[in-house]
Amino acid sequence: GVTQATCPMGADHTAGNSLGTVDFMDPTSKEGQVELSTTMQKEMVVADNMGICIFASFCLADPKVAEDFCEMLAARYGGEWTWDKLMKSAEETLALEKEFNKKAGFSKDDDRLPEFFYNEPLPPFDTTFDFTPEDMERVLPFQVEDAKHGNYR
Repeated sequence: GVTQATCPMGADHTAGNSLGTVDFMDPTSKEGQVELSTTMQKEMVVADNMGICIFASFCLADPKVAEDFCEMLAARYGGEWTWDKLMKSAEETLALEKEFNKKAGFSKDDDRLPEFFYNEPLPPFDTTFDFTPEDMERVLPFQVEDAKHGNYR
């Protein structure tokens, strides 16, 4: 729900799907969800920016594969490629997408799910979406000013 509400390109199941994390994260708990959404959205932007299918991108969760991937980018494009550099490029992309949305008339108030998610319990766990507006503002804290100057948080 966090990703569906905050993804700059709209609710997209490929923008940061965290369903595979149930082994280490309770999907009915708020704990860690904001951070997980931010990480997953950045990782999917890396896949999109590099032209990798979402299914092939799952192997990048293995640090050795991610390192090999960076070596392949360096071999193809030159320069030094690191996972950190790819994450910074993802932050820049997300910041630019948010800026585009802002210029198109969207605001942080649009980074919300429809009201019924907050009020109607979802079976089988009978939970509601209980994230506050402040929680949602923490998901993608990247601003265009940061992207232009490399001032990432």
